[in-house]
Amino acid sequence: FFSGMVAQADQSLLLYYLEDRLAFNDKDVAKMFVLIGVLGILVQGILIKPFIQFIGEKHVIVMAFIIGSLVNVLYGIASEKWMIFAALPLGSFVGMSFPTISAIKSNNVKQNEQGRIQGALSSVQALASGAGPMA
Repeated sequence: FFSGMVAQADQSLLLYYLEDRLAFNDKDVAKMFVLIGVLGILVQGILIKPFIQFIGEKHVIVMAFIIGSLVNVLYGIASEKWMIFAALPLGSFVGMSFPTISAIKSNNVKQNEQGRIQGALSSVQALASGAGPMA
């Protein structure tokens, strides 16, 4: 829940921060979103499985949270636009956390409880998404 809140707050507040601190304009924001989208597809569509096989699900989650913290520090100390764009590829690895948590939960319940656990996880994620920007 709390990781979802932090992620949603990051997404909601990052644009305001970048526009204010680094004078991001519409083109910069568009480039950032394209990069985030392409990297998200790459990480969640291709890289997540080898990472899980190599270091395991629990370590992928820990890695994603550590990287998320590091990326927020990088955003905070960035003094130029290019620094934000350099941090984005690293930040895309944070996207491994929710699918991995979902897989762990799904693998630890009976087959007839799959819908409940996925619904519960989605509900918690939705609550975190709503509460994140207020936090």
